[in-house]
Amino acid sequence: MLSVESLHQLYVDCDLQVCTDTRKISNNCLFICLTGNNFDGNEYALKALELGAKYVLTSRKSLEDKNQLFYVENTLDSLQQLAIYHRDTFSFPVLGIGGSNGKTTTKEFCQVVANAGFSSFATPGNFNNHLGLPLSIVGTPSTCTCAIYEMGTNHPGEMQVLSDICRADIVLVSNIGKEHLEGFGSVEAIAKEESVLFDYALKQDKLAIVNADDPWLSNMAKRLPKTISFGIDQDADVKGLVHKSMPMAHFSVEYNTKTYGPYTLKTGGKYNVLNALSAIAFGVSLGIDIDKAAQQCETYAPANNRSQWMSQGAHTIWLDAYNANPTSVELTLKEFAQMEGSKTAVLGDMFEMGDHALTEHLNIMALAKDLGLEDTYFCGELYFEAAPHHPYVFQTKTALENHLKAQEKWGNTILLKGSRGMKIETFLDSIPS
Repeated sequence: MLSVESLHQLYVDCDLQVCTDTRKISNNCLFICLTGNNFDGNEYALKALELGAKYVLTSRKSLEDKNQLFYVENTLDSLQQLAIYHRDTFSFPVLGIGGSNGKTTTKEFCQVVANAGFSSFATPGNFNNHLGLPLSIVGTPSTCTCAIYEMGTNHPGEMQVLSDICRADIVLVSNIGKEHLEGFGSVEAIAKEESVLFDYALKQDKLAIVNADDPWLSNMAKRLPKTISFGIDQDADVKGLVHKSMPMAHFSVEYNTKTYGPYTLKTGGKYNVLNALSAIAFGVSLGIDIDKAAQQCETYAPANNRSQWMSQGAHTIWLDAYNANPTSVELTLKEFAQMEGSKTAVLGDMFEMGDHALTEHLNIMALAKDLGLEDTYFCGELYFEAAPHHPYVFQTKTALENHLKAQEKWGNTILLKGSRGMKIETFLDSIPS
């Protein structure tokens, strides 16, 4: 059996290049044949060599030649062990980010802050699960002097696996909210899962960056010996003073009895100020000047359907269609309600809610009414099942798109938000340009 030391040497011989997809093969890489319910990477082992891979890791014994093709019992396990072994060679600070909402935005704020003093690397895209995290670690450039890894979980026990792989020097949990209720069942179970990162910090004597405004996290952090807190509503080491949250957040920062700023983000929402504050706290932990850290946050421009502002014709659009759960939708609607002028919101189904689905979708509909957001449209099977006779509920995107085109009734400011699978950004085509 191939030892992890020997596997790491193969990886080094491949110039630290790992590939798992023959469509993205790089010359002289280590190709790892991953398998799943609907695919078997072993089928492409020989093809990978033809395309330029130097070595192949396979879980099919018959393919082994111990020259270019090496056998292991489980390629995913071997990839994870390779990532752990390689992670232990790092001599630079590593940040591990968990939490229910805003992990990716927090990661990107943290990276721009780290770039003020380091050559940083951060998890690409949403490579944050049991496969994505090890791929991120083995994909970390040799020139890196600070790494930022995102960790996402959708069922109990996964965060422990991720924490064991990441071995962070600094941990940050963005918040606790109603995510993946289908897998967890309750917010209490979600909090327990995310607490794994704080348990790790406690046992390994590592630094934790703590959201003082989140009662779950602030309570968990009381037992931690090393913390830097951030917040807006509660006392914190890095405290934000929000002057205006929409459409672009405008805020100052209090730290060590001094006030810095004001600063303006290229996105809106009090929750995005919290994301920025967490990154500023991270900068403090790295020894970066706090004013410089905040200025770096001002440079970050959201993309990929995350809290993006855009213009189309006479309309200003807040595109936040990368993902959605009850907590994130509630926060977004409360911020959107503060906007002046006429407003239209299009909300798509929230997935992975399990037995809570209908209740949570009805709660969002009630919240929109309470906030006075009269022109809010709800789209998807779950909203339709929850309220099939509601005049602003549509079972399919096509039905809603046709209705909106016929009405030609759009507010000056438009919100588009839903779970990724809904692809709510397609409504951009229905908005007059």
